[in-house]
Amino acid sequence: MSEQQERRDFPGRVLLQYSLSISVLLFIVTAGTAMAYYPGGTKFQLKAVGHQFWHNYLCDVMTPTALNGQPNTFASILMMIAFAAVYYGCLVMLWVTTPSVFIERGWLRRIVQSLALLSIFGTFMMFVDGMGWLHMTHELTVVLTAIPGIIATGIIIVTLTRSWVGTHSLALLALVALTTSVADTILYVRVSYFGVMETPLVPFMQRLAVISLLAWFLQLSYEFRKIGQTLRDK
Repeated sequence: MSEQQERRDFPGRVLLQYSLSISVLLFIVTAGTAMAYYPGGTKFQLKAVGHQFWHNYLCDVMTPTALNGQPNTFASILMMIAFAAVYYGCLVMLWVTTPSVFIERGWLRRIVQSLALLSIFGTFMMFVDGMGWLHMTHELTVVLTAIPGIIATGIIIVTLTRSWVGTHSLALLALVALTTSVADTILYVRVSYFGVMETPLVPFMQRLAVISLLAWFLQLSYEFRKIGQTLRDK
């Protein structure tokens, strides 16, 4: 691969660079505040006081009523803002800006775009269901959102890691993010649809997946920033 190829720019790079970093920062601030205000309760200990970082699901904090029965309006609004920030500011931005630049095969681009649309539809159903306008199971809306989103993002992660953007640190974070995301999804589906007993391993794996994915977003933003610096120095 030539030096010119390694340093080439692409439309939307600056927007994507800032969208990734700002969205992650917004998620950390709003989600952290929401967790601090969460009254308490987990699937495994309903009377738990306050947020349990490794035992609560993110969705626990999104509900207007906490699992211990106390009102949770403020924290639920903040957590929905946090989710929207990282979903639309990071994932949807990746789905929109990167396939046309980094995925050469047209059929693979169409797969990513179709999966992305299905995932976005899942988030819409999750919102509608949460507002009480449509009665769907929470598990179904989560699966509609998560599985297509993970596959679409996984294809982009692998493509970016193998491209001229990829570095050793980006590849390592990509491996961790993909592994934990797939493991978390498998655990969740086994519990939700196959009657496997729910254990604290499921929310624990969810937190690992979220943390590693946020780290990958930040590293990718940093790599795009380095590309911009290289272009300015030419």
